[in-house]
Amino acid sequence: MENFLQSVASSIVASIVMIFATLAISSQAKWLVIGILSRLTSAGLDYVYRDKEDAKRDLSDDVSSANHLKILVGRGNELQRQPFDALFQNRSKRRKKFVRILLPSTKGNNDEPDWIAQREAELAKFDSAYKNLGLLKLQVEGNASFLQTHSNTGLVEVGRFNAPNFGRLIISDKYLYFTPYSHDSHGRESRVYKYERGSDIYSNYNRLFDQLWEVRARYDL
Repeated sequence: MENFLQSVASSIVASIVMIFATLAISSQAKWLVIGILSRLTSAGLDYVYRDKEDAKRDLSDDVSSANHLKILVGRGNELQRQPFDALFQNRSKRRKKFVRILLPSTKGNNDEPDWIAQREAELAKFDSAYKNLGLLKLQVEGNASFLQTHSNTGLVEVGRFNAPNFGRLIISDKYLYFTPYSHDSHGRESRVYKYERGSDIYSNYNRLFDQLWEVRARYDL
């Protein structure tokens, strides 16, 4: 038994050494190792992008090819830019897409926290543009007006949520892109985590979106 345990321990140490050695060799090798470990643990992590710019090409491809999309944003400026052109600017009339988008509520209810104000207070600590409180709400409302135009044509369904401004979710037929927001930086600077459909993370965030969608009627569009 002792020899067996020593053998197992040696194998584990050798595996760890090999992993770190592989990570030091190349980026491609790093993601090969991460992919293998992710599948072994059912984590479903497919890739980690440096920021949203790094994720733009893959995200654009998925947005273009997806039949169903669920999108939750903290502000929504990116919806008027690439990689979301396939939803609004260059949308194929021959292909039906089912799209639901959740924007933060800028009003909420009197008995609930003002989460968008809390996020704005965080932004104001490192970005002077937000020290004049109210800018973030104005930006959200501007994007809501943009989406309302497309909602009226039946291209998308739009709702509001009142919950912590925790990050951005883009859920396609195949993947979840999750951008967690930090208290000391803009969301555009955060890493983007890509998870496969069927993974626990994909399922949990998909469920969270559905729950927030169910109570959207409580908030004004």
